[in-house]
This record gives sequence, structure tokens and C-alpha cells, in this order.
Amino acid sequence: YNVDASTGETKTEDLSYASLMLNPNFINDYRIVDAFGRVVVPSADYIPQQEMQVPVYTKVSTGSDGSTQAVTKTENVPTKYTGELGTSTGTDSNNNKIYPEIYLPTNTEAGYVKIQNSDGTLVTDAYVVDGSNTKVNVFSKTGQGSEATTANYTMLADLEKWNKYEMISKSTYDTSYNFGSAAEAEAAGYKQINGQTTTVMVDRQPVNGKYYTDDGKEYVVASEIMNKNYLQNGLRNGSLYLQKAKYTDVTDSLGNATGQKETTWTTQSLSGTDVITEVADTDLQAKAEAEYEMKTAIISAQDKILDTEIKQLETQHQAIEKEEESVKTIIKSNIDKTFSTFKA
Repeated sequence: YNVDASTGETKTEDLSYASLMLNPNFINDYRIVDAFGRVVVPSADYIPQQEMQVPVYTKVSTGSDGSTQAVTKTENVPTKYTGELGTSTGTDSNNNKIYPEIYLPTNTEAGYVKIQNSDGTLVTDAYVVDGSNTKVNVFSKTGQGSEATTANYTMLADLEKWNKYEMISKSTYDTSYNFGSAAEAEAAGYKQINGQTTTVMVDRQPVNGKYYTDDGKEYVVASEIMNKNYLQNGLRNGSLYLQKAKYTDVTDSLGNATGQKETTWTTQSLSGTDVITEVADTDLQAKAEAEYEMKTAIISAQDKILDTEIKQLETQHQAIEKEEESVKTIIKSNIDKTFSTFKA
């Protein structure tokens, strides 16, 4: 099911591995297993990464008295901006107006593009890259002056609806987890404070040449599952099953939330799933009916041609028969006249 963002209408598509397992609405929520309970994937590339807890090391500095202090770093982070372009937020000590630097999100490595400078001028050559990798200019020239201001440039209406951001300074601990050991981290000036860890995604490692899910199920590679007929028939005849994920918050012994989730899987029958419906392919039926009607019309036309040709042949045959009778009559008359002389 794909929801049309403009209309909100839910649309269906022909069931395939890609339409279900790679659909952003369902990804990680379903998996396909065979009759042996093994998780079926088209290739090893489709085996998802797994979570791993790794230690977080914090940059530290040591004072002259031997005390250890965590080092912070300052970075600019985006926060949503609700004001208007060209509007100042105050004045500085010299009574000069202060403007926020405004950004728009863009589909590039940088992530954001500046559209307003700190002096209130617009970055008139700014552009964003949309989801289809198309460059879209942010502003169009509308005024008569050359100044890069809202009086002379207007932001495109569709981009005007986008969330705008301003960059604010935020201090965080200078942390890293990319160390092979605590000794290596300490040699670089980092320490693990209070056993702090973080969750990262890593590629699964084989065990005796096989890959296993988090709940201990074996992965099996079957490239034919990418064939939608193979998948659909398998779900119908019971050689394949659909499993749905259920996520439960994990709590500690005191009942406090840990921020982690536990996943359990429930097998669903084809008729019991809420994402698959089995209906007649009306498009295919319509195509077959149209092809049938076209072929029937061709045969009917050919029949009419044959009927016409048969009637023409019958007419010609009758004409030949008449001509033959006429010739016979003439010959008989000539014979009778010839032999009548001898009779006399």
C-alpha cells in the first residue's frame, strides 16, 4: 500500500518482494520465512545489519592538580525558524540590525543551504536539490533594484512551504567510540566515563558459514523469491509465510524504561495479514477480454470475406453450368440438323 501524499488515497500494487520488504511503510516490520522457519532473502546483500553496543569514549583533559575534566566542543546545529525572511531579531552594540542566518534542507552531502546572511541580504544564487536530484533555484528576481533583499527577490512558493532553519551554537562532549581498546582510547586522550555505551549498526558475522537473525533464525538465500509469481504462489500453498514484528519497550528490574526495544515475530496466514489482499487482476482481465474481442472481430471479418468469396464462386459455378448447358444444346442441334439430311 502506498499513500498518495497529495490526496491521502491508499493505493495497491502487485505483491512482490520489493513492494513489501523494501517499502518504506513496512521495512523492518515484516519478514518472509519458509516452511522450516528460516528467513528467506534474495541474496546476502539483503541480510540486515545488527545492533551492537560499543563503549563511548569522552575526550578528557588533566589539570595541574591531576583532576580529569571532560572536554566539550561547540558546533552549529539547525533549529526550526518560524520568522520571516528580511526580519531582524534586534540590534548589536553599534545599533546595527541583527539578522539570523537562515537555511533550507537540501538533498546534498552538506544537508543545508544558506538562503539569508547575517546582514539580512539574501543568497540569491542559492538552490536546493530535491528528492529526484533536480536543482531548484530558491529565489526569483521580482524587483527593480540590484540589492539582494526581499524587495527585489521572491522565494519560490513551493519552497516557501518548506521548514526553514537557523544554526545555533551548541556545546556537547567531544566523544568517540572508534577505538579498538580502552588503552588505545586513553593513549589518544579519551576515557570511558561511567561505563557509557552507544548503539551502532554493524554487518552480521557468519557463524559456521551461516547467518542468523537476532532471535536465532537462520537466513537462507533464494534468488527466485524476487519472482513475484514464486512469492505469491508460495504464500498461497504454505511453502512461504509472512511474519510481522511486534516491538516492546524493555524495562530494567525496577520497571524503568531502558530506551531499548525487544522484537518478537508472529506468523500470519495470507488471509490473516492486514497488508495483503487477494483480488482479481482487473487490468489483466480487461487486457485478455480486449485481446479476445480483437481476435474475434478479426475472425468474424475473415468469415465475411470467405462467405463473399464462396457466393462469388457459386455464382461463377452457376454461370459455367448454364454456359455448359447452352453449349450442349447448340451441339445437339447441330448434330440433329446434320444427320437429318441423311435421313431424307
